[in-house]
Amino acid sequence: MFQAQVALFSFSGLFVSAGAFGTELHIQPPSTKDDKPVFRKNPDAVAGDITRGASPDLPDRPTEGPAQKLGYTTNYMCRPQYCINPVFPALSYFGENTFAKQEKRHWGCVDDMRFSNHTGFCARLLTYPFSLPAPEKEQMLVRDIVKQESREAIKMYAAHLAGMGLEFWEYTEPWNLVHDPCIQSVWKLVCYTYFPKCNEIEENKYLKPCKSACQTYVQKCKVDCCDDGLKCVFTHEKVLADGKVSTESGYSDHVGPSTLCTGY
Repeated sequence: MFQAQVALFSFSGLFVSAGAFGTELHIQPPSTKDDKPVFRKNPDAVAGDITRGASPDLPDRPTEGPAQKLGYTTNYMCRPQYCINPVFPALSYFGENTFAKQEKRHWGCVDDMRFSNHTGFCARLLTYPFSLPAPEKEQMLVRDIVKQESREAIKMYAAHLAGMGLEFWEYTEPWNLVHDPCIQSVWKLVCYTYFPKCNEIEENKYLKPCKSACQTYVQKCKVDCCDDGLKCVFTHEKVLADGKVSTESGYSDHVGPSTLCTGY
């Protein structure tokens, strides 16, 4: 049994005393635009109900979602492979761009890697210093923020497998599927998306997954849309219902590992 110790959490100089890691440590939302969450020196932790290698909060059996095949080509000699919408794992959900949503949040680096024990589904992948988002409204336990992000990663993983025509419940432990690099590349992309690398330049900013992680998915799953439009780095303009134009962008134009993007 680990002995309870005291940890400190700060928001731009505001320190909050907390109890044992994973039970009493609360995080408050930032009060200003420039505020950022900072996670510092945590005591020994017991992973509790979320342990390394576990798959907590598994969703209900996925049903077929809005994934649709896209007609990109008139080349009838080509047979599309996994050309679904979205074509890349965790890129969007019901039309909402994930990267745009993540970039609006405030992030803070996790210095103690023992936090990764609580990420469950992504735990075995988090060998790098990662970031967590500050809560938007009310203060939250670090443990609960980690659970929240893990649930989102699992949801995106299950949704993409469904779009590929695969059954999620047959692939609940992708870290063990060493002979299936396609499934592992899907897992890695969703985890990189929801557990970004610590931004050493601007700590409160989100670091997108590297283009090399996206390219690995395309290569390992042999994704083919029968044209040259399947690009990991892109910028698209989308006209919204109110007539406004929103800009959506793809993966970071860097090859990992890099201080400028997440993954490799």
